[in-house]
Amino acid sequence: MDDTATTSAILDILSSICLSPGYSNVKKHVSPSSLRSHLPHVSSQSTPKSVNKRKLSNSSDPFIFNKSPKVSRRTTTDPFSKNTLDERINSFNILNWSIEDDKLNPLECAVNGWHCRKRKNELHCNYCHAVQLIRLNEQKDKNNLVTNFLFVEDDEAEEQFLKVREQLISSYLRRLRTDHYPGCMWKNSNLDIGLVKKQYHLKISDMNEILEQYQSNLDNLIDHQEIIMLKSYTTDILNRSQTEILQAYNSTNLILSMVALFGWELKQQRFGSKNLALLKCHKCTRRILLGESGNLDHTEPLKSVNYPAEISNEDSDINLLAEHEDWCCMVTEFNNQKGYEVVLTILQSVSSTEGYEGMEVEQDHSYTFDSTMALLREFS
Repeated sequence: MDDTATTSAILDILSSICLSPGYSNVKKHVSPSSLRSHLPHVSSQSTPKSVNKRKLSNSSDPFIFNKSPKVSRRTTTDPFSKNTLDERINSFNILNWSIEDDKLNPLECAVNGWHCRKRKNELHCNYCHAVQLIRLNEQKDKNNLVTNFLFVEDDEAEEQFLKVREQLISSYLRRLRTDHYPGCMWKNSNLDIGLVKKQYHLKISDMNEILEQYQSNLDNLIDHQEIIMLKSYTTDILNRSQTEILQAYNSTNLILSMVALFGWELKQQRFGSKNLALLKCHKCTRRILLGESGNLDHTEPLKSVNYPAEISNEDSDINLLAEHEDWCCMVTEFNNQKGYEVVLTILQSVSSTEGYEGMEVEQDHSYTFDSTMALLREFS
């Protein structure tokens, strides 16, 4: 038997073998084309006679020669997990995301199961491992294939450019759902993305978690207030009653209380050879550079970058409300309340409760829980 016949016989045998992983009941056939490169005397341009050519291109069987990687059965992800949703949102930053659009934003990508990795504007699904690259022009470019016919500076060209861009955005928004691989939970038509998005917003029912995060953040801001006060801030974004609630809860420093109220946390990041302090919103991708500093204790360091940062020398006051992304839950309404208003409601509730506990209560009319239990013991 010559070498060609032997090789064909080997391919016939191997192509009939099904490999079954220990964690899956789905049988996976070995592709003859993948074996061809490892066997001698078989050209990459030819197909052995014993292998049915029609079968190589037949897509009727979803388990054979499927180009899409199969979803791992070991992967467990709760689509309604608030923590993993926040992790996906926080994977977007100024280094890897440059798309500026009201609809195609990090929140919309994250609620559909996408992370943003190191490569700019490249989305990844950690569940099915699908990848898609967002290509969207922010302005007309004569050398671009999409817009090279729009270089004439007139109203018609501008209108046409905006139309093409809107069509691209609509396409990408659809693909946030459809580009997941078959079997991925994010592609399931029964999954209500609206319910996933609800997990992003602040709610009174999360009172303990919100209060703990606010207090921890405020403590760290107080410890590093000299860094925070390197900049000046707008204070008239709160009305009088809102300011009183903040001061009733903590009267140390109104500016620091406002920084914490609007969700800004102190971080540090190394740019080149310099360590810079910055404020980062924990619910969106926005950052505010404060200035150069030494190493800050108890302050999370963000991933360092090699090039120097551009620090603005403008003396204008920072508007802690306007600096957020338009889609950020701290400034958008949910159940008729913006995120920072939810925090204010919680702070007001806590302050009021502490106030009542500090009042002297007449023993003849009211009893504390401990005094009531003491009386019950006496009667028994």
